[in-house]
Amino acid sequence: MLVEISYLKKCAVVLLIPSVLAIRCFSATRPRDTIAFNESISDGQNLVSSNKKFVLGFFSPGASSHRYIGVWYNSVPRGTAVWIANRNDPVQDKSGVLKFDEVGNLIVKNGTGSSFIVASEMGVRDREAAILDTGNFVLRMTDRSKIIWESFASPTDTWLPGMNITLGNLLKSWKSYDDPATGDYTFGFGPSIANPSASQFIIMWNRISFWTSESWNGDTNSLIPVLKSMGIIPVSFQCDNLTCMYTPNPADIMTKIVLDQSGSLNITQFNSEAKLWTLLWRHPDSCDVSNLCGVNGVCNSSVSVSTSESICKCPEGFAPQEQSNSRKGCTRKTPLQCNGDRFIDMLNMTFPDNRQKLSVVEKSECEFACMENCSCTAYAHSLSDGCSLWHGNLTHLQNGVETLHLRVAASESHGHKMLWIAYVLPPVAFLVFCLISFIWIRRWKNKGKGKQHDHPLVMASDVMKLWESEDTGSHFMMLSFSQIENATDNFSTKNKLGEGGFGPVYKGNLPNGQDVAVKRLAANSGQGLPEFKNEILLIAKLQHSNLVGLLGCCIDGEEMLLIYEYMPNKSLDFFLFGLF
Repeated sequence: MLVEISYLKKCAVVLLIPSVLAIRCFSATRPRDTIAFNESISDGQNLVSSNKKFVLGFFSPGASSHRYIGVWYNSVPRGTAVWIANRNDPVQDKSGVLKFDEVGNLIVKNGTGSSFIVASEMGVRDREAAILDTGNFVLRMTDRSKIIWESFASPTDTWLPGMNITLGNLLKSWKSYDDPATGDYTFGFGPSIANPSASQFIIMWNRISFWTSESWNGDTNSLIPVLKSMGIIPVSFQCDNLTCMYTPNPADIMTKIVLDQSGSLNITQFNSEAKLWTLLWRHPDSCDVSNLCGVNGVCNSSVSVSTSESICKCPEGFAPQEQSNSRKGCTRKTPLQCNGDRFIDMLNMTFPDNRQKLSVVEKSECEFACMENCSCTAYAHSLSDGCSLWHGNLTHLQNGVETLHLRVAASESHGHKMLWIAYVLPPVAFLVFCLISFIWIRRWKNKGKGKQHDHPLVMASDVMKLWESEDTGSHFMMLSFSQIENATDNFSTKNKLGEGGFGPVYKGNLPNGQDVAVKRLAANSGQGLPEFKNEILLIAKLQHSNLVGLLGCCIDGEEMLLIYEYMPNKSLDFFLFGLF
């Protein structure tokens, strides 16, 4: 009998050994979801939630070599972290360790010995850190009776189901695609500025509100009514006046709301068949932020936030003011030369701020007005919107549907067709007409004295027929230089109205009492006297109803002057071109 009992004991021991080994093996291979007070995880080791929904470990975003401790979905390939512990204090290499220090703080420590505190709860040693199936990383008592700290109370850029958002618990965007450091945008929920009794979603850019949702009224879709039109409403909000959370629809589908680095709020759900995130709703357009890309910078909202490409670009002929920050604006590579500049076409744009409207019909007139004014940096023209000019630096440039003609130095025009003839043709044509008229008058006067010109350019009858054929209805005067000297008080500075690209403009008074504006063309203006026969017709056509009337001219040796109607309370550009 005793022999049999001894034999049975030996058999039991033999049978027990494989069971113990199996338990130990299972414990060693089973992913752990907690870090005990005396444990740690190193770079390359992970925590996995109990149902394997979320992972916590070290990672590098995008092309960055920096290491961060973060949380991401376990089943999503190439998943982006939904929470980061050390977003502003990365580890420079793979020496990082997540552990408790001697006093109970949860820290990230690197190979040099420096550390970053993830959660500061000193004095309690009976604790553990755990990653939950909700994506919440928590510090809790070992018996799990109390949560001491949670990542849901310190979110980064992602709002997960079950997380409460307030004005004190904000989403904060990444700085860039490769850099999860705190960016320029925040998202929260709280009382409306306009109506404190109502609450709404708010997106801030550098602490300036630039987007708000509708107000919460108790209806799950009142904050973002457009979600109703999507057929199946992807999320249901549960809010009060101070806090807001949501549940996905369907409840078991992976859903997240992300504030991206360009300032837009994105609602996405995971398509398990395609193994990718599907964007369901995105708002607002980050380019709605006033002057987001600085002066002369172009904002392109079509740039995907899933790439490292910058939303801000510089137009042709410009370079970033700061190479490391594309949002600091752009500066010209080559300064403008005034008379030698060109225009380049910027397609698919919206018009910048602070434009000046002109009452002209033709695009060529609009272009000429901008070219003649050295401070004009861009123009636009359309049949529906007319002519617009911009002066100085351009602000709030962004992609759209319009065409903007941007002024650049000739050396920066890169193969664009030269427009010099179009710029100078109208004033040159006026001068040619004055020259023809002057020669004809002198020839007519000299006839009485028996004097003839050997080479008349054109007969007076031809000139007048051409002028009258355009039905201008105006009388053309030929004045002597002395008459104009008397009218302008010898071109005194007190009568000087200003100076354009081709010479100064003076106010004058004719003997008949009529006030005129006299444009005295500078000798170095670059204007010549080309063949005129094909240009007489253009001269007559320029007597447009929207232009200041040309009364006459004077040619005396090298002196060439144009006499316009004078209209009080008008700018210099009015007398130069008759455009405003």
